[in-house]
Amino acid sequence: MNGIPAKWGGWRRLSVAVIALLLPFFVASAAVPASDKAPKSYPERGKVVAASISEHTDYVPISPPDSKGRTSGGQAFVHRNWVYRVETDDGFYEFKGGKKQSMATGDAVEFRRVKDTVYVLADDKETKYQILSTTPKPTK
Repeated sequence: MNGIPAKWGGWRRLSVAVIALLLPFFVASAAVPASDKAPKSYPERGKVVAASISEHTDYVPISPPDSKGRTSGGQAFVHRNWVYRVETDDGFYEFKGGKKQSMATGDAVEFRRVKDTVYVLADDKETKYQILSTTPKPTK
């Protein structure tokens, strides 16, 4: 048979049969659109009651020590981030933002909480913030 051993013909038929069986599954899975995810909900609502800048300084020591054995006197890096205090029906949250102010005092916010992170919806765009603290409102 044209230089091909006869036993290879069986493998060819088997591989064609396997492809014919699996092809409809691949086509069906590709036809399902990826946008069938449920829209994200933002169940918590609140109001920004304070916005301030937080500063944190990191010191980097001299490494390795200089010729006189000193390890201090390295560089200092100052990190500035916006911190927002949000009041909800249940209590207060403090969110750590970025270097630029993204919310102002008095803004109404809708957000969802995932572990130690909140996602705030503003102008159909989701912004991620780290939760610094939560404080329940005092009971009356």
